Amino acid sequence: MNNIGDIIKLERLKQQIKQTQLAKGICSTSYLSKIENNTTTASDEVINLLLQKLNIELSDQEKNEDAFIEEIRAISKRARIYRESKFIEEKLNELQYIKNIYRKTTFLELQLLILRLTLFFEDKERSTFYLEYLEQEKDNFTPNQKFLFLQCKAIFHHTYADIHQALKCFKEALVVSDDIVLEGWERADHHYMLAIAYNSCDEVINTIEYGKLSLKYFQRAFIINRTIDCYLLIGIAYKKGNNLKEALDSYELALKMTNETRMLEDVELLKGVIYQNLGSLSSHLQPEKVIPYYKKSLSYKQKANNKLVTIFSIVIEYAKYEKWDKVSYWIDQGFALIKDAPEAHPKYTYHLKVYQDLANYQYITEEVGVAAINYFDEIQDLRHCLKYSGWLANGFKTRGKYKLASIYFQMSQEYLLKRMNIEYIGDL
Repeated sequence: MNNIGDIIKLERLKQQIKQTQLAKGICSTSYLSKIENNTTTASDEVINLLLQKLNIELSDQEKNEDAFIEEIRAISKRARIYRESKFIEEKLNELQYIKNIYRKTTFLELQLLILRLTLFFEDKERSTFYLEYLEQEKDNFTPNQKFLFLQCKAIFHHTYADIHQALKCFKEALVVSDDIVLEGWERADHHYMLAIAYNSCDEVINTIEYGKLSLKYFQRAFIINRTIDCYLLIGIAYKKGNNLKEALDSYELALKMTNETRMLEDVELLKGVIYQNLGSLSSHLQPEKVIPYYKKSLSYKQKANNKLVTIFSIVIEYAKYEKWDKVSYWIDQGFALIKDAPEAHPKYTYHLKVYQDLANYQYITEEVGVAAINYFDEIQDLRHCLKYSGWLANGFKTRGKYKLASIYFQMSQEYLLKRMNIEYIGDL
């Protein structure tokens, strides 16, 4: 049976039209429900009236279904391996308007691809819509579609800071992958994302294990951008595990690859990321190189949020040595950038205000600290909740406000346990 009912249902949901509203004057609500569930074959007249009411037209040029499946899988492969933003945006704009009548499995394959491409951009509302729609259809998935859906759920949770749920979904997808046929690139891509999730949860050994599995494939396949990604991720994990020499080796291999290629669309951005990580690592090895590396990183960056990562890192480094005049200078640079960039992530405003307090008073005021903690709690950034509640507590303690200090020390302990994903301190 064709998927005309699926097309009607999806478009109705997109336009937030109730079944009763769409069916009115055309057919009964129960009959529309049967059409949407593909359990009846409606007349052309009824179908055309429903399509007209939704203001949509079926695609004029019908594509061979098998050829279409190959086409969308090729798009998926290129998007997921190379992650070229222009290509992804172009294909996303094309695919969302395709209204061809195919089998249900093909229709679901298309919607899963649209969801996967949407997740490359931080469009939470649109991603949520497709996730909720496809959640209702999961009983109709093929095993490969189930794998991709779980992967998409994991990416969504990771993007919006529910890192433990993200890891759970990535691991579920890994279990599903054992019973299906995946191409080498697809398995390597999943291993990389699983490593990213493990890294977010501070599981160093698993990060390195899956990062190296991914690296092995991408290195052999000469997929340079993903090889560099793997070296960076492995380096970050080594740094977390205090294996600083191994971390430096990984970063230097990544930098060597970027210097030897001109083929990558985002080579400048990659260099910026590598120098950012070299700066962070140097704080443990060669402190005098930290700021020069950060400034070099900044020179390669174009987008506001990428620049703010480095500006904030410079602020942190100068604050470590209580160079408050330089802290204030770079905070001003950050605020100036935020003012001129509406796309700037709000988290940087909270971060910079915290450090502005430190520069001005050498402690965090309760107003600024609580606002920051509430924000980072909302986005589940537990690391900064822990950090800023601890700083608030210390500030109150040094000023003799012991009751408030006790409150925020307790809060910081709760965030510590939550970040470690345990409920009882005795489990430490």
